[in-house]
Amino acid sequence: MLYENYLISDQTYNLLDIISRVIWASVLGLFGNKFYQLEADRKISRVINANLSERETEAKLGKVGGTTLTPHLILVLIIGILMYLFHQGYLDNY
Repeated sequence: MLYENYLISDQTYNLLDIISRVIWASVLGLFGNKFYQLEADRKISRVINANLSERETEAKLGKVGGTTLTPHLILVLIIGILMYLFHQGYLDNY
């Protein structure tokens, strides 16, 4: 609104745009890390509370640890579909 009403310059607008993007990315990163930590703690607690031997616990933790590829592939697919739709002009009004 400030830019559209000529209250700030192009240079100030660009600076504010960059700063807001960095802040938004940082906030999303912090939330993502927090959710990952909560999920990891939940998985570890579940394995430890199973009262397995030390060797079985290590093996089980090795299986449940790591990252999952499925959500990332779904996200790439959705982005690809949206890019195609924008390129074809189906989403020009949005």
